[in-house]
Amino acid sequence: MDQKTIATLKILIQGDHTENYWIIRGKGYRDEFKHHDPVRKLRYWNQERQVRNYLKGLPGHVDSVLEVGCGFGRMTMVLRQVFPGAHIDAIDISPDMIDQARATVPSVNFQVKSLFDLDSEKYDLVFVSEVLLHIPPDRIDPALDILRSKAKNYFVHLDWYAPDEPSEAGGFCWQHAYPGTRTAIEDLPFIWRLESGKAKAAIWCEAK
Repeated sequence: MDQKTIATLKILIQGDHTENYWIIRGKGYRDEFKHHDPVRKLRYWNQERQVRNYLKGLPGHVDSVLEVGCGFGRMTMVLRQVFPGAHIDAIDISPDMIDQARATVPSVNFQVKSLFDLDSEKYDLVFVSEVLLHIPPDRIDPALDILRSKAKNYFVHLDWYAPDEPSEAGGFCWQHAYPGTRTAIEDLPFIWRLESGKAKAAIWCEAK
């Protein structure tokens, strides 16, 4: 998405309100995704492969999963493949993307909901992919606390992060430092690395 479009969306939502931005952008996000260039498509294919292999290696049984920020269901399909018998709840703030996700993975319970509105139910696995980078710095700690509280066994997320200090990446994206909160399990291969800047991508996991 170019800077002119981003600026237009900011005007439409009357301020830098991240949730409203993604509700609006969600209307056309899947079509936007389909038109990515081959290199970016390869990056996402590799992401799915890495996540699938990592989740398959988790010890113990996973009977219940919560996916936060499921979008149109791309990673939900991976979760269903890895945990075919598990109960999976998946949430997103975009009604349009939830409708698309229901059509993509009908065996999952999808809901339009923010992570800040989750109830008290707990899950064996809480999974988040490229969602925390869309949470502003002043809300990241409360978000992490909520996600940790929902996980009975594992809280796993895949995201960009800034090893040295947080930074704004543009388009309602932030690279967080996560100081002292987690351990990087696996830095992903070069296809995942940014062309410039200090940010990296990694799978992170907290086991209970």
